[in-house]
Amino acid sequence: ESLFYFAPVGENNSELGISTPIVKIYPDQPYPTSLNPEEALPSELTSDGFLKYFEYMLEVDLNQDYVIPSMCYRASVTAFDYGSHIVNIPPQESKKERTEFYGCIEVKSTIVPDTIYAYMANAIDPITGIVTLGFDGNGIQGKELNHNSFGFDFPFDSIKVLDNIDGFAGDATVMYFSVKDYIQDISPFFDTTVYNESKIGNYIDGQETFTQFNYVLIGHRSGDLNADGAIDIADLVFFVEYMFNNGSPPQVLGSADLNHDDVIDIGDLVEMIEMMFLN
Repeated sequence: ESLFYFAPVGENNSELGISTPIVKIYPDQPYPTSLNPEEALPSELTSDGFLKYFEYMLEVDLNQDYVIPSMCYRASVTAFDYGSHIVNIPPQESKKERTEFYGCIEVKSTIVPDTIYAYMANAIDPITGIVTLGFDGNGIQGKELNHNSFGFDFPFDSIKVLDNIDGFAGDATVMYFSVKDYIQDISPFFDTTVYNESKIGNYIDGQETFTQFNYVLIGHRSGDLNADGAIDIADLVFFVEYMFNNGSPPQVLGSADLNHDDVIDIGDLVEMIEMMFLN
């Protein structure tokens, strides 16, 4: 996510917008007896079969502001040749064949359920949401996290520290919330939206770290007056009772505005009857 402007540079001399010295991994390695790895001496090769003489390392200062501690970074390094218009040599770029993933401590968070429907607020059996925070089970277990520092946007009722959680390494912080309370806090909402919960938090020692997860909110539906997740004859009965017999209003008045004119009247009831029986 960075943009660099390149200029010709020699080895050990590179400024690509940030201080990124490129250094030889084997500075004392002599020039190889052959440029073909299959013909070179074993002492001239790395364990994965590359010529040591041409092995370089890109050094990144992890104390710089642009690097977030504990977040996993991937470096893809290529070499450029500007060619020559004099002898008609076109510019070339080396293939990106040696992209490396370096060891890191990845902070991981998940949410269950990852799709939240507006009608879940009316479930007979209350639904409990769970946000889990810890370290990636495929990575390295790190230091202790300060779960309060992440500021997740959910009304947590209780918090536990548990181990043996699938997909997590070591202890994980498990935070529980009422799906009903969460929906009521943000209601009304009608669209289907993918939310990215992206948070910067801290370890116990104050060092910053980062985590994120996605979840989907599916809002109230026009015509679902009783908010049970379905649009059926029960909603039509509810509408008639509300309009003519002083029945209870819909939990979300907007669900009764079927013709979207911002007024709830006989026109919406006609729209609902046509939708259910004539279309």
